Amino acid sequence: MTKLTKQQSLVLGVIQRHPAAADSETFLLERYWIEVDKWDETKSLYWNLQRSTHAETISRRRRELYNMGLIEYSDKALKSRTKAFKKELDAHSNYSKDMAEIVKPKIRFEMVDGERVAVIE
Repeated sequence: MTKLTKQQSLVLGVIQRHPAAADSETFLLERYWIEVDKWDETKSLYWNLQRSTHAETISRRRRELYNMGLIEYSDKALKSRTKAFKKELDAHSNYSKDMAEIVKPKIRFEMVDGERVAVIE
């Protein structure tokens, strides 16, 4: 049996009580903050968020649980995540290519005092 961290166990508990939370990060955050972090509706958003587990932390624990095979995403959610990942990857790849053209220095070599020197334009 896989040994889980405390936060992994807490996230897994929320998902077991609310299976839709495996597919919806927003729903998972809502349930986690209410059930685990004891969100206080009588207090401000700022007050609650200061005392709540970071959204990124909860999301990471969910991904870890998925990678461990302890939770599953629906086919629809998995396809949506895969599509979003590919879109981000393509955008990043195109951005990197564009930036390479923008910042690619032009280099020429000259002889200065008998030494070959690189001149960046």
